[in-house]
Amino acid sequence: LSHGVRLETSRVVVGATAGVVRTACAVTDEEAEQACDALVLVTARLPVDALADALTVAPEHPVVGVIGDAWAPSTIAAAVWDGRRYAEELDAPPSDGDAPPFKREIVALSADV
Repeated sequence: LSHGVRLETSRVVVGATAGVVRTACAVTDEEAEQACDALVLVTARLPVDALADALTVAPEHPVVGVIGDAWAPSTIAAAVWDGRRYAEELDAPPSDGDAPPFKREIVALSADV
């Protein structure tokens, strides 16, 4: 705020063109325009699962695994972790309880080193 940043609360973006963003008050619907050089949208984190749903019911695809943004959009790091976990569990036999269904190798250095 000390650098001239103005907070606009309870406003919804209703349109944008080159150099201008149009917002509306969430309470009164009164619209206003604001000049801008860039617009960064932080949107709802809704899954995009239409393809997964279509494949799940298709008889030629009896087993479909759904991972990543089909469940809930996330960070790249989370998507990489989810993909790795899926790959590790892909051909593994069912696990017993909390044990992971894959072999995890733990590397330890010898005390003699």
